[in-house]
Amino acid sequence: MNDDTDFFKDRLYKSKIEAFHFGCDKMRKLVDNDFAFYLENEKKKIREIQKIPRKIIRDFIKACNSSDESSILKNLDENITFEERKNWKTIFETEGLSKFREYLKSSEQQLCGKDFKIRSSWNFNLPNVTIGVKYFPKSSNSEDRPFQKYEQIQFVIENDKIIKVYYQI
Repeated sequence: MNDDTDFFKDRLYKSKIEAFHFGCDKMRKLVDNDFAFYLENEKKKIREIQKIPRKIIRDFIKACNSSDESSILKNLDENITFEERKNWKTIFETEGLSKFREYLKSSEQQLCGKDFKIRSSWNFNLPNVTIGVKYFPKSSNSEDRPFQKYEQIQFVIENDKIIKVYYQI
């Protein structure tokens, strides 16, 4: 008879099912710890993958809030595509960095100076990243109590550069 096992040496069991349940109870802590370790490693991998796109997007929004053109253009690809959409229909579209720069200088631009706050829900489906933003519209009448507006911006990021921006009004 072989007594080399380190499992179930503590007592004799009356039935096979009792031994099985006792074995499951003994293994539960080990399995739970292993699974918690696995989940933590997966979270670390996801955070590492999302780290650079999050930084690029935060820098872009910060630059838009401060109307800093050079910082806005810093992480953009030369062939940037920008679309402004309302009710899922494109109302303005531009391609290329020079055309986007002209848009930023125009009076019709909708990105700069709104004091966007990035909402906590980020949707990652790389290379696509969709964020929600909120802001208080600037009112010309001081008695008007401004209400908060919510909008979405979708970015397509490749090689640590933004290649497409879809701004949903």
